[in-house]
This record gives sequence, C-alpha cells and structure tokens, in this order.
Amino acid sequence: MKKLPAMFVGSILFLYAGFTLEIQAESNAGRYIVYYTDSGQVDKERILELGGEVVHSYEYIPALLVRATDEQMDAIRLEAHVQHVEKDAESPVFMPVQSSFDRLVKSSDQYKPWGIDRVQAPQIWKRGYTGEGVKVAVVDTGIALQHEDLTVSGGVSYVSYTKSYADDHDHGTHVAGIIGAKDNSVGVVGVAPDAELYAVKVIGRNNSFITSDLIKGIEWSITNDMDIINLSLYTYNYFDDYGLHEVLKAAHSKGLLLVGVTGNSGTDDMTNTVTYPGKYAEVIAVGSIDEYNWPSYFSSFGTEAEVVAPGEGIFSTVKNGSHNYMSGTSMAAPHVAGMLALMKERYPHYTNVQLRNELKKNTKDLGVKGWDPYYGHGLIQGDLGHYKIWPTKKDVADEHVWKITYNRPVDPESVIEENFYLTDSIGNSYPVLPEWVEDNQREVRVRALYPYQEGETYTLWIEDIRSSGGAYLKENVQMDFTVKN
Repeated sequence: MKKLPAMFVGSILFLYAGFTLEIQAESNAGRYIVYYTDSGQVDKERILELGGEVVHSYEYIPALLVRATDEQMDAIRLEAHVQHVEKDAESPVFMPVQSSFDRLVKSSDQYKPWGIDRVQAPQIWKRGYTGEGVKVAVVDTGIALQHEDLTVSGGVSYVSYTKSYADDHDHGTHVAGIIGAKDNSVGVVGVAPDAELYAVKVIGRNNSFITSDLIKGIEWSITNDMDIINLSLYTYNYFDDYGLHEVLKAAHSKGLLLVGVTGNSGTDDMTNTVTYPGKYAEVIAVGSIDEYNWPSYFSSFGTEAEVVAPGEGIFSTVKNGSHNYMSGTSMAAPHVAGMLALMKERYPHYTNVQLRNELKKNTKDLGVKGWDPYYGHGLIQGDLGHYKIWPTKKDVADEHVWKITYNRPVDPESVIEENFYLTDSIGNSYPVLPEWVEDNQREVRVRALYPYQEGETYTLWIEDIRSSGGAYLKENVQMDFTVKN
C-alpha cells in the first residue's frame, strides 16, 4: 500500500519551552484524482457509467476529482486514456505557536522588521517601486480581513466548512504581512507595501489541507490572473505529487511566478532535504537565514535550493489586528514574493523566466563562492540598477571621513541621508551624515555617525546625486572598504 504523504506549513515558531505540533487528520477515503493523457480524453460520462461520481473537473490539467469504491476505481484505472490515479488524502500540517524575538527598527509609529532592510527593499521604494498593480496569491490559511495593516483585494476558500477566506490561524496573515503590509505609519511594513494581496484558503482550521483543494487554489490563481503565487507549505517525506506538479507546470507556462520553500527539514540526516513543491523546477525554492546571515538550522538544503531570505524572528501581522514573531522557511519565501512584486512593477513586460533570472542576479553571495546547497545563489537583494564600482579601500581609519569630488557643482538638496548609507558584511544598514561643502560646491563629505568596527568590511552606497542644474551626476556608486584593526 502506498504511504500517504504528510503535508506541512513551512514555518516553525518557538516558545521558551520549545515547539508544539498539532495534528488532526481525517480520512478522505473514496476520493481520487484521475488523470488522463490529454484534455480531449477526459470522460465524465464514462466515470458515471462505471459507477463513480465526478466531484470536480479541473480546468488547467486533464483530471477529474472522483468519488468511487475500490472496485469502481479498479475499473477506472483500466480505462485506456487514464494515465495516473492517486488518492486524495487530507494530511496533517505543522501549525505553529508564536515566539519572542527582539530585532526591530522603529520608524515613527511603524516597525520595520530586520528582514526588510536586509533585502534592501527601502532602496527600491525610494526609486518609486512599491509593488503597485502586482497581484500576489497567498495560498495558505487565509488572510485576516479586518487588519489595519493589510488590504485584501479578494480571494477564495476551498476548505469544506466555510466560503470565507478569512484566516482561522495566523500563518497566512503573517505571510501576507511580510509580502505587503501597508506603509501606513502603524504596525509593520512589508517588502512590497502596495502589492495586491489575494487570500487563497486551502489550509483549514483542523490544521490540514487536501491535495485536490491545493490544486484548485493554484487553478484559481491562474484564472484570476495572479502574477505571483506564494506557497509557504510543503509535502513531507519528500513526496512527489503528480497532480500538484502538473498544475504548477500549467501555472508556470501561463507566466506566473511560483515561490516556494526548501522546507524545515534541514536537520535530517540526508544529503538533500529540499521538499516538494520547492523541489520542482518551476518553483523558486527559498531557504532561511538568521540575522547573522547563517543558514537557519531548520532550513532544508540541496541541489534545488535557489535563494535565501530572512526567516528567523520575523515580526509581521497576525489575526485579530495583532502582530507577532514567527520563524521558518514560510517567512523566507514571502520576502522573495515581495521582492518579485517590486521587480514586476519595475519590469512589467518581463516574463516570469526573465524576472526569476533577475532575482538570481541580484543576490549577495554567501557561504562558499558561487552557488551552494545551503544558500543557493545567495541572499536576495533589491534590484538597485547600475552602479559604478569603485576600487576597494583597505585599512581605513575607524573615524575616516570620505571626500567625494564631482565634476560639476552639486545640488545641496540631493545631499541627504537617504542618498548615502553604509551596509556591513552581514547586510545591516547604517546611516551616515553627508555634508555639502559650500566653499567647494563640487565636494561632498561623508562621515559615519558612529566609529567603524575594527576589521569589519563595509560598503558605501551613493545614489541619486544631482548637479545644481538638476541633472543626475555620474552613476550611482558602490565602494567596499575594510577598517584597520
């Protein structure tokens, strides 16, 4: 007898005492997904003739959801055009509890979680890209509909007990906030604060989802012209689900960007712990890092790992209008979905393949040089455009003041803190104090607000500097420097 897979939401949340696992699974005996060789061979009438019941007909894959006895299914399997049959099982998922963490930056009355800076989202906002007009499907537990930090543009529920796509738990709301919590001076802000969020509810209050419903949710996303699907869930035991793969291939062929997780099986004693659907070539498999850019101990790894993003101690929205911390690859994936929303707005005519390639190009290489199974291509970074790379400076004094001379007088109104900043080797961002030199209007001096850390390597970023005539001067600048011990 074929072993049924276990399905998991891709997040882990911690209390001081550890973590909890809630499993509630119900038998779904008698329901099968029947796949045909092509759409022209799908035969509802024949199912009825053989005594079965057609529960649902899929739109983008040649398949029917069928209720039948074992004897009826034996006959259906023998049909000439039936290619594959699998039982439609309801499977348990990890549903998390919430955790404590203390890494926030407060701006006015709004908190900016550490992951937002780490992926350089604010620098993209400054260029006018906030995800506006980009549609993101959050295939999850639903999204809280009355949260002041979230605007839900629409959705659907495929769980059996409700037509509402409101969140029964917190997971989907937390994921949605990472993608697109509004920049509204309260609560938190997401990576793409103006992206359109859609709640596709496939995980129910009994902490499980059904394969057939997940397929329906992806088909809904295709039909409703989503640009991006976020799948912060995975099938455990590395189970390759035929129907799930077929519908993901259909979504990819329609131009959707598919963002998944590597999974939370990183401690398994295996050489490859990436889970499905992240294992599929059509899906971007996202791993998790902590605030020190180390791979999270739970983050799965392997040949399919594509990129990493912040996934530990992430502060975001939860239901009942609240906020809290969660950890898991579930939290890493929406950072990528949000970044792709920013990129989609910036490059509206790019295909999903082109945007995926741009995502991989805009990464910070971590770990061993080049791709590796723990970081993939690296930590996602904002697509900041073209920068002139200045030569690296070494043994810089810990209170060094940079003097930049331009070939034309500089507009002092462009010499502002937003256009000058530092990042350290991990990716933390630091403000600096830029000063326009009135006696020499071509010169700008940049000093750190605090002494540099000895032996650390920093990057100085200079952006959007204008001449006194209003023209932008040269290109944006990126320069690495190492502080002497």
